[in-house]
Amino acid sequence: MDGIDETIVECSEVQWAEEMEAKGMVFTLPNGYLFGGPLPCPNCKTIGFYGPRRNPPEGEITRKYRACKFCGFWQEVWGSGYNNRGGKAFRCVALYCSTCNSYDWTLPKDVEDYKSCSTCHNQFKRIDWASDDPTHVFNEIKRQIILLTKPEKLTAVHFE
Repeated sequence: MDGIDETIVECSEVQWAEEMEAKGMVFTLPNGYLFGGPLPCPNCKTIGFYGPRRNPPEGEITRKYRACKFCGFWQEVWGSGYNNRGGKAFRCVALYCSTCNSYDWTLPKDVEDYKSCSTCHNQFKRIDWASDDPTHVFNEIKRQIILLTKPEKLTAVHFE
């Protein structure tokens, strides 16, 4: 899957709030990244990697968006990101630190000067999304989600 489905419409704040209320599976990777959710990604239809998000995670909200950490789908809903980009879906950039074996994500940039890993401070490297790379570790996590869960009965899972 290369890219974002151009037919995906803007997400309203009401829809975002409804998605925030969806209960279901949540899992964390060993580095602490939180994944999960019972909703399929609007772009790749994968369950377990998509969900609505907010910044900051606690306190007064300054940004509402939704994202998929499997295919890179990203869509701003409200706040600073929406004011800068609008509500059209786009593809974020996947990043990887080979020293710490950790992943991160960032907005697309003209210059590939990506942030540094918060653990080892080496610069992240751009990588392909799991949807484009069959060898990406997230594909194994996706297989485990499919094996361990039924979409209608998602529960908490922790992968180590």
